[in-house]
Order: sequence, then C-alpha cells, then structure tokens
Amino acid sequence: MQGYQTIQKYFWDVDPAKLDREKDHVFIISRILEYGDFVAARWLLKAYPLPLIKQALTTKRNFSRASAQFWQQYLGLQKRNIPCLQKSSQKIPVRLWPH
Repeated sequence: MQGYQTIQKYFWDVDPAKLDREKDHVFIISRILEYGDFVAARWLLKAYPLPLIKQALTTKRNFSRASAQFWQQYLGLQKRNIPCLQKSSQKIPVRLWPH
C-alpha cells in the first residue's frame, strides 16, 4: 500500500507494503472501521465505494459493539444486518460447580 502513510499505523501486524488495495479490501476496510481515526475514516470513504464498506461491516463478525454501532448509524444500515450486533445463538452453559 504505497502512499498510504495516514493509515499505515493501523497495520502493525502486517507489512503495509505487501497489502494490495484490491485483493485485501475486506481486511483493510475492516481494520480502518475498527481502529481508524477521523483521518483514516476520511481516507477510507474516498478510497472505497460505500457498497464495499457496507459489505465488510455486514459480513465480518470481529467488530466491537461500539465500532459496529457507530458505523451502522453512519452508513444507515439496519442493526439486524450486522452480525456482531446480533445475540449469540449459543446458550450460556449451566455451571457445574456453584462456587
């Protein structure tokens, strides 16, 4: 990702130079949606079309509730379409040991 100095700090665990903006779009969008600041969000909205950004939010489950709720409101999406805002389908296990 040459020339993207404003967002490189959000890719601490990968070599940003090896990211391909087209092939790695879901990863890049998801990372900025979750961790990005105002400058990074502005870059994201200019770099990718809204349908791709919405797709990342509605298909990935690894967003925090705060980030997901912010972007859900900002992008005008229905809460029911965002996986990480749904209740878990797993039941809470009953404790075997009461203490």
